[in-house]
Amino acid sequence: EEPTTYLHPSLEPVLAETYGVIVYHEQVMGVLVALTGCDLAYADLLRRQLGDRKKHAAIRGWLLAKAQDRGVPPHDAEVVWEQLAAFASFGFCKAHAAAFAVPTERSAFLKAHVFPEFAAGLLTHDPGMYPRRMILDECRLFGVAVLPPDVNRSASPYTVEVIDRGQADHLLGLTPAVRAAARATSDPVPLLPPGWSWPDDADHPLPPTGRDAGDAGEGYRYAVRIGLQDISGITDAEVSALVAGRPFTSLADVSERGGLSQPTAVALVDVGALDQVAGVGRRGGPAGRRALRLTVEELWQDRRRRRRDATSRPVGTRGAGPTTQTRLDLHVDHVPQLPEDGEADRVRSELATSGMDVSRHVVSFYEPLLEVLGVTRACDLSKVSAQSRVRLAGVKVAIQSPPQRSGQRVLFLSLDDRTGTTQTTYFERSLDDCAWTVLHAWLLVAEGRVSRRGRMGATLTGTRAWDLSRLWRAWQEGWLDAALAERGTPAAHDQAGAVRPAGLSASEFGRGSR
Repeated sequence: EEPTTYLHPSLEPVLAETYGVIVYHEQVMGVLVALTGCDLAYADLLRRQLGDRKKHAAIRGWLLAKAQDRGVPPHDAEVVWEQLAAFASFGFCKAHAAAFAVPTERSAFLKAHVFPEFAAGLLTHDPGMYPRRMILDECRLFGVAVLPPDVNRSASPYTVEVIDRGQADHLLGLTPAVRAAARATSDPVPLLPPGWSWPDDADHPLPPTGRDAGDAGEGYRYAVRIGLQDISGITDAEVSALVAGRPFTSLADVSERGGLSQPTAVALVDVGALDQVAGVGRRGGPAGRRALRLTVEELWQDRRRRRRDATSRPVGTRGAGPTTQTRLDLHVDHVPQLPEDGEADRVRSELATSGMDVSRHVVSFYEPLLEVLGVTRACDLSKVSAQSRVRLAGVKVAIQSPPQRSGQRVLFLSLDDRTGTTQTTYFERSLDDCAWTVLHAWLLVAEGRVSRRGRMGATLTGTRAWDLSRLWRAWQEGWLDAALAERGTPAAHDQAGAVRPAGLSASEFGRGSR
């Protein structure tokens, strides 16, 4: 254990609890009192003024003179001043720091020891500044599968389930080819999803974080089931009716006993909550959600018509004899035979209904273009040397522009590319070229130079930004080089609607994301 050192012996009573390091605002005040002999009120006034660099010269002169009067060597006083000047305007009061430290420590413990339950709790009770879809990505990055809502399984909150490893592997993108290659002792690594690895001494592949929090024992994995609470338009009463009426055996059963309005039923279709009960993709069932949506609309219209007919009969005839009821039975002849919806259709519906790309990460649709652009994945950024010029891509999950002491504007951009999250900083000198795109696009490609902090920390100082959906259109139509040369707002370059993969809309993602 290293011995604690202090810049001056008089500072030991002030800095002992933090091992000689200035951490809190109260310690800044205590250092000023110990060094100059002023009272705490005046020390607090000086602490506030330290945030104004124009006043530094006057404060420094006063501090050095007072410290010399109290016998503090000029060199020691100068070193203390440098630390105060560099730190004072960025610290926190002790109470504020403690209020953040306690939940941070507890969250770290829960994430380390009960990650699936911790993630389900975060998703249920709102993850804060980041959208819920980013917490779902975090689950996958730790090897925890994500299950879609299901009228027979989901509760209102998000829940944790233990499922078969084969099912979980499919949800995580671990194809049967990976397991077949492992059994044949050939190299399965090229078949792994982006960011995954398979160490020589491991029985199973590891997710991008290097820690498998989804392992639930031989043959099983943990999964987080999406709750009913986040389906667009569903009410608490409808959730309660669904839970109370379970199990449901068919769509007709859901229609009769589920207590759902037609708009809510359609929303459940879009997010996949009726796939299992309707037998989507199975013999006799709808081929996909497009056909299922039509079936649901017919069922609910039939139910509404029967109820209207029942209430419109004369009072004296109600219950007087047998009545004829029209009922849509879900035999194969009655299942609409529509083209099967593609993965992009499903993801688009999921985003619009729940704000989350449940079945597939939205960035994965753009993988061919990202290869052409030479984009670096988030999981690989830490391996790139400082000052290297790279491109990053992903979904915009956060954008901040806090006030700066210099008065200049800075944009802090967070992108998620399904292998992790990256941070890009755009300073004012780059904003003329980038600000419009960074603020208005939801799928982005960022270019800049790598900045490194410590062994693992790597961020990007951004110099360029492009709308990924516009680049996709340019690539498809043969003018990618021209699109990459564009700067500023796209108004001068034609803001016509971009063509997205299989109809996937970036703007719809933006509206649905939360």
